[in-house]
Amino acid sequence: MDAVPVVLTGRAAAAGWRLAGARVRVLGECDVAAAFDDACATSMLVIVDADAALQLPADALARARRGPRPLVLVVPSPGAAAETCAPDAVAVARRVLGVAG
Repeated sequence: MDAVPVVLTGRAAAAGWRLAGARVRVLGECDVAAAFDDACATSMLVIVDADAALQLPADALARARRGPRPLVLVVPSPGAAAETCAPDAVAVARRVLGVAG
């Protein structure tokens, strides 16, 4: 497996991911499910933005995220509203533990 991450994202974020050294598959220019399967077979890290994740079969994405390899991360899409982003893990833990300020 290749150590270079593969990112499935839209055109707006593709250049930034390329500058970071990732291999990028752009939504609308590829079959998302096929690109995801190929990325999972060839890379140790697969990053999928939320827009791409919505285009994948939910069971395939869940199965890949549960597996040991590759590491599959779903990240917010560029321009996503704050409520669609992952919550701050530290704030959630403090609230659950009852030590939130």
